[in-house]
Amino acid sequence: MFWVDPTDPEVVAAVFGAGFESADDADLAAISQAIAAASELLTLATGYKVHPAGEITEEFLGTRTSRLSLLWGPVTGVTSVVRVQSDDTEVPTSYRRVGQTVFLTAQQGVGGSLPLWRTNWASGSSQALHRVTYQFADTVTPAARAALLAYAHEIFLLLIGSDECDLPERVTSIDREGIGIQLATPQDFLDKGRTGLPSVDTWLAMANPKQVMRPSQVFTPDSPPGIGTRMRRLG
Repeated sequence: MFWVDPTDPEVVAAVFGAGFESADDADLAAISQAIAAASELLTLATGYKVHPAGEITEEFLGTRTSRLSLLWGPVTGVTSVVRVQSDDTEVPTSYRRVGQTVFLTAQQGVGGSLPLWRTNWASGSSQALHRVTYQFADTVTPAARAALLAYAHEIFLLLIGSDECDLPERVTSIDREGIGIQLATPQDFLDKGRTGLPSVDTWLAMANPKQVMRPSQVFTPDSPPGIGTRMRRLG
């Protein structure tokens, strides 16, 4: 995931710093890696509220599922909603979307529809797997972009072993929700959603004041959280 284009000359200049004209292929690769890492970590630190536009497929597995709360937003469109059979066959499912929620329905004759969980319950099915593919909008504001570039610059300096890196000294390896990086003061980041950089943390305090690590949603046994897969940026 990239909040900004790592090949944009302005981005390269901001992340590399003075003398960016002399950046070689190794530097450009490190810049791309730093931007990707900063984008992933700040997306996590904002509770998935700040991110570029993209398309994703989320999977929902649950008992008597009729309401699916989508993780990424604001949702701009739904491409498909399918139920996955035991042989991995995908069966299109009727639905309606209200904001960030997809409500599943099963047609019952001409008169209307019933929630899908009732159909499952009547047939004795204990669980159902659904896949929802949808698009969501870009939420990277100018302030978010500035914070991203400042953070990516320090991660870049860390990657190249520069003494000018301003990240806190205590560095160790972490792996959180598939994000692996050498990160300064990791426990502070995981516990408080902060980076140790004053300018970035000031922005994070405004973007995610409650320090939640996921969007505010209500999950019930009938509405389990989804697992995001196959994300790609649009545009």
